[in-house]
Amino acid sequence: MKFTIAIPTHNNEETIGVALKSALDVEFDDFEVLISDTSNNDHTQHIVSSFEKTSEKRIRYFKNPFEWNLWQNHNFLLNEAKGDYVLFIHSDDSLLDDCLKILNLKLQSLHYPKRIVLCGESLLYNFHYLIKSLGIPSEKVLSGSSVIPIFLSGGLTPSGTLFSKDFAKSGYLFGNYSSSYSDCISMLYIIFKGYRFYFYDNIIFIRSFSSYVYSKLTKIDSRGTEDLFDQYFTYSQLKIIIDFAFSYDSFGMAKFLFHNAITKKYMKKRLLKRLLRKPWLLFSKRYIQLIKYDLFM
Repeated sequence: MKFTIAIPTHNNEETIGVALKSALDVEFDDFEVLISDTSNNDHTQHIVSSFEKTSEKRIRYFKNPFEWNLWQNHNFLLNEAKGDYVLFIHSDDSLLDDCLKILNLKLQSLHYPKRIVLCGESLLYNFHYLIKSLGIPSEKVLSGSSVIPIFLSGGLTPSGTLFSKDFAKSGYLFGNYSSSYSDCISMLYIIFKGYRFYFYDNIIFIRSFSSYVYSKLTKIDSRGTEDLFDQYFTYSQLKIIIDFAFSYDSFGMAKFLFHNAITKKYMKKRLLKRLLRKPWLLFSKRYIQLIKYDLFM
């Protein structure tokens, strides 16, 4: 099977019907629709059942534990997917009917790679603005160190993003603490696994609201981020990431890198060198705060 449209859902009975209908209306033959539902006390399962009667057996539905976090839900779908490529769509978004045709043409031009991430334009949190601000081209295969600055500056939302099935080997990384930086860290991790990224100038889904972004789940726990770096990255890999964090002034991610005990000595040295080259940073409240609270505590 070529594609899996994967829909993770959590208490989204008001919007799951629109998302599911958009997936079933996609104009392509070789795909399935996979749903992982961690809802409690809502009517998501009943809504999905009403579609199964006319879906030509495209739908596979799974009821999973309410306690699962966002990333567990996504990883389950990655592992259950039968398609060579997995396109996520969140249950409060909707796909355009030609989305798989567009993606298939892109993949065909790239000779259907086994390790690839494809991302297009979005109406909300458009990653292309970030890419352009960093001077990184779209409609071009990117890999290695050229991709690192992107994910130091922001996370790539799964919704509307296509992953090769191989991504299931690692999936989204998360530890004992919920952290909204898991999307950034997971992409940094697969960069070192030889993944390529393709940001294309087209739109395949409608996203005007994100229930996750505005929920309490978005609280960041630095302990979780710290654990992920300790567990999954080597010292040399962290050194590369930290160098880019300083080069691009990616303070959001650098803040959490500073907590990492393995690299604290290296980062202290790097900070001091930077201050020697650019002493005017001493007048930057942001920079001084970073040193005071994140490096020397």
